[in-house]
Amino acid sequence: MLAATPPCVDLVSAAAFEDFKLHAELKFPPGSNSGVYLRGRYEVQIQDDAGKALDPLRFGGVYGFLAPTAAAAERALRAALRQRLERRQIRSEIQDIVCA
Repeated sequence: MLAATPPCVDLVSAAAFEDFKLHAELKFPPGSNSGVYLRGRYEVQIQDDAGKALDPLRFGGVYGFLAPTAAAAERALRAALRQRLERRQIRSEIQDIVCA
């Protein structure tokens, strides 16, 4: 389990990984905007953007690269996030919805 050490708010693993699966439980307030970085390169967008067009800047998308394929933000302000990163391929699931 990872925990942030104030004043830092980032969770960073000391270990390096090649291919991996990540499971995270998220709770985010209304109007929030954040993300989960994978390998320091890809950011899976986490934000309260229900009702907005699906583009690479939306909840569940890979920021700037891949738009989510479904509107996962419509569900709630809590989410179960599952990521799989193999080589340079990303599979993103939020609340059992395949997003990218």
